[in-house]
Amino acid sequence: ATLEGELLPTQQEKIQREYERREIAEALVIQERQEKEIAQALVIQERAEKEQERQKNEKLAAYLRSLGINPDEI
Repeated sequence: ATLEGELLPTQQEKIQREYERREIAEALVIQERQEKEIAQALVIQERAEKEQERQKNEKLAAYLRSLGINPDEI
């Protein structure tokens, strides 16, 4: 016991606390990695959606031109 009357942790308790601290640290690293992967996936999805929109607009412009309509003047 300490001078204040507090019990000191046993060696087993110290080991258990260190194990738990490491488990939490590892879980946080995994969580951060997953968050980065999600952010990257969202960026990829956004780029794909923009590319689809661009291709759709290109196709529409080509169709309008085939009808003799200048899409830039609409």
